[in-house]
Amino acid sequence: MKRSRNSDSQSSSTPVNWVMRISHISYNQIAELIAVILLIIPAFLIGYLILENSINVPHWDQWSITKTIIKSTTGDLSFSDLIAQHNESRKVFPRLIYIALAYLTKYDVRYEMLVSFLLACLMALNLYHLSKITVKSNRTQLLMLGLVANFLIFNPIQYRAWLLGLSSVFFIPIACITTGLVVAYSKLNDRAKFIICGGLSTISMFSFASGFLSWIVLFPVLIILTQRYEEPLILSIRRRLWLLLGWVGTFAVFMAIYFYGYTKPAYHPSLVEPLKDPSGAVAYFLTFLGSPFAWGTSINSLDLAQTIGSLLVIILLLDGFYLFKNRKNIELWQRSAGWIALASYPLLSGFSATVGRLGFGLSEALASRYTVITVHIFIAALYLTAIVVEDATSKGIFQINRRIERSFIISSTLLIGLYGLTYCYGIGQMNALRSERAYLKSCILFVNVSPDPTCLERSYFGETQELKSMSNSLNNLGWMQPPLMTTNNIEKIARYSVDSVSYGWIDTIESKCDRTYFVRGWAVLPTQHQAADSILVTAKNQAGDAILLKIIQIEIERRDDVAKNLRNRAFINTGWQGTFRFPTAVKDFTNIKLWAFDTNSSKAFELKSKEITLDSQFNS
Repeated sequence: MKRSRNSDSQSSSTPVNWVMRISHISYNQIAELIAVILLIIPAFLIGYLILENSINVPHWDQWSITKTIIKSTTGDLSFSDLIAQHNESRKVFPRLIYIALAYLTKYDVRYEMLVSFLLACLMALNLYHLSKITVKSNRTQLLMLGLVANFLIFNPIQYRAWLLGLSSVFFIPIACITTGLVVAYSKLNDRAKFIICGGLSTISMFSFASGFLSWIVLFPVLIILTQRYEEPLILSIRRRLWLLLGWVGTFAVFMAIYFYGYTKPAYHPSLVEPLKDPSGAVAYFLTFLGSPFAWGTSINSLDLAQTIGSLLVIILLLDGFYLFKNRKNIELWQRSAGWIALASYPLLSGFSATVGRLGFGLSEALASRYTVITVHIFIAALYLTAIVVEDATSKGIFQINRRIERSFIISSTLLIGLYGLTYCYGIGQMNALRSERAYLKSCILFVNVSPDPTCLERSYFGETQELKSMSNSLNNLGWMQPPLMTTNNIEKIARYSVDSVSYGWIDTIESKCDRTYFVRGWAVLPTQHQAADSILVTAKNQAGDAILLKIIQIEIERRDDVAKNLRNRAFINTGWQGTFRFPTAVKDFTNIKLWAFDTNSSKAFELKSKEITLDSQFNS
């Protein structure tokens, strides 16, 4: 008996049986498995792009957070510092997060970028969970809708938000709203829903300027979803009166706290600009909405954004009209409420931006940071339209015929094409932003020994002396990685090639005018296996030291020949080009050299020139 059992168990695991099991997997199961894998791809791609293009250096507004972090290390931090106004925002919760991360990571700002990425992942999970509750499609269709939503959330067109740690403030309100929607649709009791959503709205409000909108967009959802089946609205309101009054009262108190001592930023335009230019206000609003699909084509970005924004508004109006006609259908409204709330946040944010920023010009509406917000109106329209079509089809009001299918295929193809172009454009911008930040970090590392005021002014909106002071404070804490340079003699930080192995070459030097030069070449950082972060120009002084004269911001170029010669495809993007101007104080150029600089190791690598005599070029 034992023997037969063993033989049976062995026969059940034979390859033939496994093949038979696999053969019984249905087409839908295979499609679902593929969809689940695809669902993860957008997040994986953005995670990779952030990892490849992130630079550990504060930038622009982020230095204002650095001030707060430095105060926390000296014991001078107060609550007024945490709640202090920054532009139109009071970033209490982000400041707490950034201070904690600074201590945990020695102020590696790339972990702030990780916070943005994790918040985006939370938003994606929340939206997929909501779709399972509100959309009646099968699992495969839900996964495909989720895939579209994820490609919108994890979009490289948000390049400035992905590569600036401070930009996590743009993600926090949407993460709070989507989490609040999940809570509102949960089986928790009414009181718990109101308390949790109120807490999330508070976090949102004291994180970003438009975060207060969370109180506004979640309130109707809570009213609709806590209404009992066939319960008259008046009785429903009476039953929850104290909860509703508590919500409104808490919101009013926090608004009073928020605006206590609030001052409008002096450099911001007048709030009455939309009244002076109504047509410009409409154009700004539509541009704001359509900006995620407006890049990478030969069409004017403003025109394309306004066209897409207009089509989006029309789709939302059609959905709204259908819902209004079916306003007594509580079940339909409860399914739609969450997506209406999600659409309301970018709509109201667009209105707020139009009022406050129209004076900056229409191009301001195309800012990359805004797309973190605006992509969610496309997601909301996608799911809301799916719910409306489902309901109309089930009632026989709407029939999908060949003409509609053809129109859907054509419009979908156009949108996918636009998205693809925008996606590629965003990747290019992330690469360009990495080059810019690497150059700025190079300047900061040399701030004590060879400061470049023009470069430093691009790193911080305040005084360069204040930037120098903050950099040294971080350096003294051991939080400036690598430490600030203590010499401008580049030979002291140089690594020279050995065994005839070159770190790079100078291919071209062209004299322009007024001591300005254009240079092109290629460089490989042996420690990073990538292109140089910046190019250093040095000249020998009377003591024979290679003194730093200029740091060149470079533009990365594709070099197939370098990758072929080095037999490594990783070096395909190691070409560089740049323009720089010699300081007028330098009169005698001798032993001019160019060096590839690595901001991670503070090492310089001499570049060779085969047929170019640098001294003669620079003295011509």
